[in-house]
Amino acid sequence: MISKVYMLLSNIYDEPIHTNEWLDDYTSKFIDNTRQQESFLARELLNQLCLQHIGEPLKKVGFEKDKYGRPILMKDRFYCSISHSNGWVLVGVSSISFGLDIEQTDHENFESLSSAFSIVEWEQLQNNSLDIFKAFSKKESISKLYGHGFLVEPSEIKQSNNLINWNTVLTTKSGKEFVVTAIAKERCDFSIQVKYGVEE
Repeated sequence: MISKVYMLLSNIYDEPIHTNEWLDDYTSKFIDNTRQQESFLARELLNQLCLQHIGEPLKKVGFEKDKYGRPILMKDRFYCSISHSNGWVLVGVSSISFGLDIEQTDHENFESLSSAFSIVEWEQLQNNSLDIFKAFSKKESISKLYGHGFLVEPSEIKQSNNLINWNTVLTTKSGKEFVVTAIAKERCDFSIQVKYGVEE
């Protein structure tokens, strides 16, 4: 049987968020309101996925951050990953280890990402801004898969042939473009549900 990675994508502008339910030591530390709302929404979406695919609410499953800030579900044999970008939040759960990422593209200012790539990688991307954002998002997903985040220099993170890669490009109703990427160590199906704000 092929494993599945279930993902939910939404945004803080359209999704109703129950802030009081998710206020805790971690979420109360945010000074930036957008970042705090993204954190609340991540828990709300993760709760929905836990109910749908684990059969229990997030608070019963248990959720915490490890020493690297990686989100962990406390229920045996379940993994989760969270990403956010400019008010958009992507979460996923699965019975297999995986990492995911969402990045808003900026086709005018992509050069700022050059430090995330080796010289050879940057030359191979040939100033194609969409390919650069896809490659950067892949590196971010790999860093989450292995749990080290960008404690490892992004230019040192390589895509190995044995990783399963999935990505898509979404455009919001307001015209913003996002790259969404998921990476797993083993063969699986990726399923994404977009709740609000994306063009059909």
